[in-house]
Amino acid sequence: EILFTDTANKKQQLSLKVGRQELVYDDQRLIGNLDWLQQARRHDAAVVRFNTQRWLLHAGFAFNQNREKANGTGYNPAISGNYAGNTNGGSNYKSFEYLYVKRQLPKGNLSFLFFTDQFSEYQTTEVNNVPVKQFGSASWSRFTTGFYLNDRVGNLLLTTSAYYQGGKTASGQPLSAALLSANFLYDFSKKLSAGPGVDFTSGGGSGNTSRAFDPLYGTPHKFWGSMDYFYAGNGFGNKGLIDCFVKANYRPSGKLKIALDLHQFVSASEVPGPDDHSLSRNFGTESDLVCSYSLSGQIGFEAGYSHYFGTSSLSSPAVKNINNASLNSNWAYLGINILIPAMTGKN
Repeated sequence: EILFTDTANKKQQLSLKVGRQELVYDDQRLIGNLDWLQQARRHDAAVVRFNTQRWLLHAGFAFNQNREKANGTGYNPAISGNYAGNTNGGSNYKSFEYLYVKRQLPKGNLSFLFFTDQFSEYQTTEVNNVPVKQFGSASWSRFTTGFYLNDRVGNLLLTTSAYYQGGKTASGQPLSAALLSANFLYDFSKKLSAGPGVDFTSGGGSGNTSRAFDPLYGTPHKFWGSMDYFYAGNGFGNKGLIDCFVKANYRPSGKLKIALDLHQFVSASEVPGPDDHSLSRNFGTESDLVCSYSLSGQIGFEAGYSHYFGTSSLSSPAVKNINNASLNSNWAYLGINILIPAMTGKN
């Protein structure tokens, strides 16, 4: 990272950061580091940053190709290993560009994002009766734009966002999709806060146009249930999702935090079933309980238990496509988080 302004100037800074790095913006719904995965999520990018006391402006660019070549920049976006290129388990991007602007409010912030990513065009041919993608030099382009607001009024914390997605998908299909979210959290006391919320991501299609919103390169584990049934690199997403939830946080002490979330998941579009009959849009209910304890400023412990009350629609061929799926499932974990302070020095 190169700083172009005087380090003594605390009112504004201009810098350029180049190389492999995490990108984290707002609540990480669309762009986050996804540290729940062992390898997290990172980008080979260049980011220009301009910060003042009330404004923040970032402009970024990233580019991928398979290997160094004397000419041509071909890129096969198939990801090797267990790494999701994006939140929905789709193809990795050929390149992206974005502009992010944030205004600091007295008790929150308001931000605007314009993000466009490109995917390598391809044609499908058959080799020994097996479909094979032949990638070309051109790209299909997709864009995502919208606003995010996080603000406090008295004891009430409001978080809301709205984004539109257009252009073309990674398979070249025309795209017109949206994400809407609103969450209210009320402080009943210094120890207890709770409130409802709803997330909506469009899905399905209209003619040749896809209505399926892709949450880009964020941290889905934070939003759509700890069991990661939705938007967590598992191919779900073309039906869209409505998530009605209630979240509660309790802090009996400064070191201990207990969080309880309840989610009701519903498909945002029709779920086709056998014999041209539609299935119920109800995907089921999930409860998540997480207890966190800070032993020190660097070491913390976290334990969690989740239970999912599923439906046959969730496991149907049009959604998860799991035969003889159990309609009740659960998951528990224990983790230790160790924070390693960043090392700094002077030449």
